[in-house]
Amino acid sequence: NKYALGIDFKYQPPYFKISDTHFAATWLLHPDAPKIPTPKIITDRIKRMKKQTSPNKCNIAAVDIGSNAARILIKSVERTIENGIPSLRMKKLQFIRIPLRLGIDVFSIGKIGEEREEKLIRTIKVFRQMLAIYDVKNYRTCATAAFRDAKNGKKILHHIRKNMDFDIDIITGDEEARILRDCNKSVAGNLLYMDVGGGSTEISLISDGQLIDSHSFNIGTLRLLAKTTSQADLDATTRYDLHTRLEGMPKHSKA
Repeated sequence: NKYALGIDFKYQPPYFKISDTHFAATWLLHPDAPKIPTPKIITDRIKRMKKQTSPNKCNIAAVDIGSNAARILIKSVERTIENGIPSLRMKKLQFIRIPLRLGIDVFSIGKIGEEREEKLIRTIKVFRQMLAIYDVKNYRTCATAAFRDAKNGKKILHHIRKNMDFDIDIITGDEEARILRDCNKSVAGNLLYMDVGGGSTEISLISDGQLIDSHSFNIGTLRLLAKTTSQADLDATTRYDLHTRLEGMPKHSKA
């Protein structure tokens, strides 16, 4: 596109902070980048959204494209004042799970087959309609192990982004662990959080909201069914001495 810089063809941009709740991965936000005015189509959209949005309430969504299933969760978020203290009140509006089983293809033939790709595209169309029906203002879509391993994963995401105006982030196992940690920041004490998915398993040790240790293993239910789990991946679980790590957790918090 006409806004691409030379560095875009060499390095993936880092996330630049826009506000306390928003980050953007674009070299255009780097201090040394040329100053480019915001396109009119964007400024018009911002003005339109501000008119439609209540200052105290909005709807948000999270979409997970996993190895086993695709899910969308939509919630309403309302800013309230309770006993003089600002807080957020969240309410679940909708949750849908579609068993795509992308990992069955990826962990056996190394790519997403045409049939499952078509099902994925149909699912994305449904999710886009749900975002519109519930007037969702902000959402994020994450794809995990199946897309990380699929030889045609990036090609499919490019097609979806170009033709459906729907962004999907392929996240690492470490990013999955960070998201789990952020969801438990307000929980006191020691936590062992294990997420067993179709393509990977994430283990996170959290103490009083702080991530103490985390690890992602390429072992999941669909990999085991496809019998494609390598001996090296199995050996990695043995080397990860969970008992010792648990013993090393802070003692000041009640487990």
